[in-house]
Amino acid sequence: MRSLLCALIAMAALVAHVRAADVDPYLPNDTEAVLTINVRQILDAPFVKKEALADLRKKLEEGGSGLKHLKDLDLDPEKDIDSIVLTNSNGDPDRSLLIVHGRFEVSKFEAKAAEIAKAHSDQWSIATIPDGAGGQYKVLKSSRSFDFSGVRPMLKQKPAYVALLDKRVLVASPAKDLIIDALDKAKGRKKTVLKNKELGQLLEKANGRQSVWIAVLPTALGKILPIDDDSSIRDELAKIDAISGGFTIDDDVKLELALAVKDRDVAGELTTEINEGLNIALTLVALAAHEKKELAPALDALKSLKATAKGNTIILKGAITAEMIEKSLKKPGK
Repeated sequence: MRSLLCALIAMAALVAHVRAADVDPYLPNDTEAVLTINVRQILDAPFVKKEALADLRKKLEEGGSGLKHLKDLDLDPEKDIDSIVLTNSNGDPDRSLLIVHGRFEVSKFEAKAAEIAKAHSDQWSIATIPDGAGGQYKVLKSSRSFDFSGVRPMLKQKPAYVALLDKRVLVASPAKDLIIDALDKAKGRKKTVLKNKELGQLLEKANGRQSVWIAVLPTALGKILPIDDDSSIRDELAKIDAISGGFTIDDDVKLELALAVKDRDVAGELTTEINEGLNIALTLVALAAHEKKELAPALDALKSLKATAKGNTIILKGAITAEMIEKSLKKPGK
């Protein structure tokens, strides 16, 4: 159970009435997991503006060739990127689709794609794909793609495809058929019809104001997380029907994660196990914090985490206050 707790907290750290999140119109029909990063909301958050935006700008300025490409594209990530969506089907890294919503200069993207394909023909090329209506789609093809199945993303020698659907949406995937599907939807030839009703319900209930949020079915989660076949985490995941939630960055950072399980009894059992695991973690971090004072903010954050059962759902909530953030940013001795 402790392993499951760690996995859930790690996943969440990646992830009055509130506005529901919109179901992205370019989701593949067989999607089983969705991770959404609300870039615009994060960059507008008071904490980010105060503590992180200057560092972000500095890193972009130090980006070398990457910064040149952004300038050639007339793309300012701080202003022109609204959200990033990563989808997955069946836990297979090759069935992932990246969707970027923002504002893009189509002609400049096409020119940059041609430039990159010419300058690095061993890695990039312009590929044409039949559109099924007598025409062709043009996409940028890479000889390598990212594999997100491990603890850290890795490049592998397998093709990936990038396409600009229009001036507002860019997509990328190792799966050519997912790119074609997105292009067809942009042309109005298809519409997203999710095969899994449970995922659709999670997306409809998602909090669109969260900075990062997830909606994932356990069938996909068990394959996405780096879990051994004989791990006890798989047994715990078998009790879970769906996982959703995320965290919101404002003046502080708030986490809310929901686990839908088989029934009320299972919810009570898992809630007790999660809270027991949190208490153990709290004790260990408290002991370590005596020696390492820099762990004090982490200890405060851990104290805020608590699981509660509501019917057949487990709600895990926590918060990192502005005071905790200020404390963590102070250098030792100050």
